[in-house]
Amino acid sequence: MLIDVTDRSRAVDQARLRVRVAAADDAAAWRAYGERHPDMTVFHRWEWRDLLATAFGHEPHYLIAERGSRCTGVLPLARVRSWLFGDALVSLP
Repeated sequence: MLIDVTDRSRAVDQARLRVRVAAADDAAAWRAYGERHPDMTVFHRWEWRDLLATAFGHEPHYLIAERGSRCTGVLPLARVRSWLFGDALVSLP
């Protein structure tokens, strides 16, 4: 998960961190987060979600972390089913 390190200095009494499954309407916030995060790779991009599903047949499960209404972290996951390795939720299939 990519987490914005600037949030560590925030006061404890500010909005709590919330992690939830990302929906289609979170795409803009996800992209905006990626633009300001130096460690973002192509595999973290929202568009990779569609590629996982269409090209590889994996079921994407994207998690988004928020503090208030601001995206503070992303975790792209994919459900991979394999006869050899079984059924797993992985960050990079």
